[in-house]
Amino acid sequence: KPKDLAGDCPFLDYEEPCPYGITCRFAGSHKDVCTTESLGTHQRMSERNGLNKDVQKLLWKNKVSFPKADLQLKMLGLS
Repeated sequence: KPKDLAGDCPFLDYEEPCPYGITCRFAGSHKDVCTTESLGTHQRMSERNGLNKDVQKLLWKNKVSFPKADLQLKMLGLS
């Protein structure tokens, strides 16, 4: 992990633990208190993908078309 940054973690302003945990670049400013309640909150917050599983699977398999993006790429000569 790179060296910690100076200052306080911006997530400490909230009543929930930092979603980055020990990988946070401001980890030096974290409180060392770890309760079972905060662990449950952290597990809920660590989920970042807001897409449902059906959409995720379609994206993984390249089954979703993006006609506007494809048009822009074609106009730029990148496709």
